Amino acid sequence: MVSVRHLTAGWRVRTVLALGGLLCLLPAAAVTAAAPMPAEDLSKPIRPGEPGQAPFWNRHARRFIWAPAFEFEEVPVAKEYRFTVTSDSSGEVHTFVADRPWRPLSPVWLRLPLGKAVAKVEATGADGPVQVGERTFVKSPSFAGVTRPPAYPFLESGLRGLRDLLRQRKVTSWLEDNRPDVDYPKWIYPGMMAAATVQGMVTLARHTADEKEQASARLVARRAADFLMTLREPEGAPLAGWPRTYWDGAQADIQPGFPDQIMSTGPAEAARAYLDLYDLTQERAYLDFATGVADTLVRLQLAEGTWHLWLARATGRAKEPALVVPLAALRLFNRLIDQYGLAGYTTARDRAMHYCMDGPLRAMQWDAQFEDTRPKDANRNQSHREPALFAALLFERRQAGDLAQAEELMRFVEDSFVVWHPADAVTKEPLFKTGSRWNGLDPDFGLDWFLPAAVEQYAFFTPINASSADLIEAWMAGYKASGRRDYLAKAVALATTLTIAQRYFGGGEIPTHLRRVQPELNWLNCSVEVACTLIRHAAELQSYRIEPSER
Repeated sequence: MVSVRHLTAGWRVRTVLALGGLLCLLPAAAVTAAAPMPAEDLSKPIRPGEPGQAPFWNRHARRFIWAPAFEFEEVPVAKEYRFTVTSDSSGEVHTFVADRPWRPLSPVWLRLPLGKAVAKVEATGADGPVQVGERTFVKSPSFAGVTRPPAYPFLESGLRGLRDLLRQRKVTSWLEDNRPDVDYPKWIYPGMMAAATVQGMVTLARHTADEKEQASARLVARRAADFLMTLREPEGAPLAGWPRTYWDGAQADIQPGFPDQIMSTGPAEAARAYLDLYDLTQERAYLDFATGVADTLVRLQLAEGTWHLWLARATGRAKEPALVVPLAALRLFNRLIDQYGLAGYTTARDRAMHYCMDGPLRAMQWDAQFEDTRPKDANRNQSHREPALFAALLFERRQAGDLAQAEELMRFVEDSFVVWHPADAVTKEPLFKTGSRWNGLDPDFGLDWFLPAAVEQYAFFTPINASSADLIEAWMAGYKASGRRDYLAKAVALATTLTIAQRYFGGGEIPTHLRRVQPELNWLNCSVEVACTLIRHAAELQSYRIEPSER
């Protein structure tokens, strides 16, 4: 047995290496960019909690790449606290002593093997050691570089996805019947599906050189947009101008629907798609749709600067007390102000931004906001989407302090939601009920995930194509704002996985679930988002070069 003892940042640290040696689940050897990338200090905690000062956002997090700090209560008579961190894979034990039970695991983090571990804290004093608490967690692999080339050039990949959609019934129904494919169950979410159809087909129309394909894409976009206009709340209604979130006109599958409600994120997301169509056609009705949504947002904005997440169509009142993290509204307001010069939305935009800065960002509370997920207690079901997209806004705004805040947010998102390597022990955790279609773990064939990838939320910890697209969007914004090559490399790594999954399934639509066994039909909105993201950033993503000497 080997023992090492030293002092680090006020902690007394003791590392004990078991005789069995060190078993680390390290990522495979990686090929990285020719330009140097900054080394990341994984012992530096992400917004560590402190009683009375900073909340403990990670109460329900399963895994960590950076050293965590856990919420253990102080014992009044304690002189100091002894931390014991034991690796489940190797039996290796690391200990250190600190003045508070909620100090981060930084002193031993870099020596702790990857994999499952248990942290125990004891208070020491005149009465002997007192057990304070323990926490089981997974230490996950960090980013190790871009390891392989894409299956297709990124622009080609995005266009392949959109072209394939234009050949599928869930989109061609607009050409054949001038209506949604009501047998496609995701149409129970009409605002989401129509907006995705519009966005995807506008993007295809702008990028194709095939005149027939362009005409078909434009026609589909118009017809889908015109249909959703028939599902708007009428003038004078509490939610006037807002399209429905839920619709009982399609054959539902396993996802829930609530036709009497509107989710306040949806109208703003749809409005941005209508702006895309307005830019293409210059037809005023589509701009009016977007400003109609924005006007009702302004009218309904709460004193806090945000909105209730679910509202009753009949009354406009909250169905539940949950407040929205208003990324959708912010993105709409920014576009109306910056692109169209509609400065009248500036006050509402600034109030929503203030809410995000003083609320979710300060508390690091990014609870999931999805049409098929109802709110849970604070921090119980965090999601990647809102913090990633808010980081992108901060990268783009570039006011004092924005860059540092955005960089910390991206560490949080990566720490909680990016799985870089199949050896990550979190993939072996019981993420879903035994036998569930969502597991991704086959007893004979093992893990079926395409990795690296981003997962969606704590309650749905599985790799989703649109989750990776959100991370690509945020890292590309960070790369443009800071020039950090590691941001570009991480975006390329996730984008490459998308193309490989696409090739596995025939080279067309990029699968929603980045798995070899598909648990459900693809979500049209996810397919469009990921294709458009690859097209939008294709030039920068393709510019990343792997040196021959590093292959």
